[in-house]
Amino acid sequence: MRLFQAWFLCLNLLPSALLLSLPLAAVGAADSRGSSGWRLVFEDNFEREAIGLDWVIMRGDWRLEGGCLKITRAWSSDSAIRTAIAFQENVRAEFDVRLPGPYFVKAAVRIGDQFWDGGGRMRAGRGVKGGRNLGEVVLSPAGNKDPIGDAVIEPNRWHRVVIEYEDGRHRAWLNGQQVKDEEVALAGRYNDYFALFAIRDAEFDNVRILVKPHAPDFYGRPVTAAESNRRATVRAEKFLDPDKPDCGFQEAIDALPAAGGAVILPRGKFILHTTLFLREGVALRGQVDNQGSPVTTLSLPRPIVWSKLAAEAKAGESALHLEDASGFRPGWSLSLGVEPMYYLRAEEPGGSAALKVTSCT
Repeated sequence: MRLFQAWFLCLNLLPSALLLSLPLAAVGAADSRGSSGWRLVFEDNFEREAIGLDWVIMRGDWRLEGGCLKITRAWSSDSAIRTAIAFQENVRAEFDVRLPGPYFVKAAVRIGDQFWDGGGRMRAGRGVKGGRNLGEVVLSPAGNKDPIGDAVIEPNRWHRVVIEYEDGRHRAWLNGQQVKDEEVALAGRYNDYFALFAIRDAEFDNVRILVKPHAPDFYGRPVTAAESNRRATVRAEKFLDPDKPDCGFQEAIDALPAAGGAVILPRGKFILHTTLFLREGVALRGQVDNQGSPVTTLSLPRPIVWSKLAAEAKAGESALHLEDASGFRPGWSLSLGVEPMYYLRAEEPGGSAALKVTSCT
């Protein structure tokens, strides 16, 4: 029997790894400046036995074989590897890639450890944001039924890829043909690593990274002042409304400036009936007593409100018929299925977010 459960993810706080980065041996090995002002600071042809200290494996079974960087182990989401040091100027990365199978690959010059050590994308992480762009180029092999990304490439042959970020503009080329050219905004904090992402069965070779200074009138990182720092702390008491599905906390989060900040939650136990969305650079801070014990609690309702479906739900339908809808209220986030208490895979506002109750009859 299928069950209809009302539950949600209150906070999906993902762990992050503290990494000790050592200098890359290749940095400065070929310090040349081209006509466009780019300066070569890193090269790697992977002609050795082990990956070594130049790269940090964030997730997946990466190894060197036959003079190439390879990923073969299958995961449910991207495996990721990034450079051990950050490149804090404009950056241009060049590399070769070969895809023997049907799986897409990505490369990025600005999001580095946006992918954490134990799973997928951090929805409240740090990165370049321009619409849904993350400062990355996505390549999909030809022959896929539903190809995704910025360009389609022929499988089982090497392709040359160039991706660069320069003063707020993100561009990419495949075999000399431009496949991307768009503006990106550095909202909040971001990372300056070069990173590669793959599902499985991908090979990379001949990586070159070049840098050059930002233009004198370009400010890549947000410029703060006393007023913006003051506005970057919001006390949630004035937004508190226990009758709302989110207790009013989402309004407090949205009151922060674009660069983010901290929302100070009040003392008490608060029952949430919908998801809180924490955009990049946003933190929630609770209260503690004199002994340092937490006195702010965000929790699910107990017992969980649920009902059996009175009729099978079909794909594309916007209404559900329950045997008993008396326990539900408008604004709640819901989960349809048989998985008990598995966390809700909600999306950022503007996307296809979790199912929400609009009326109860």
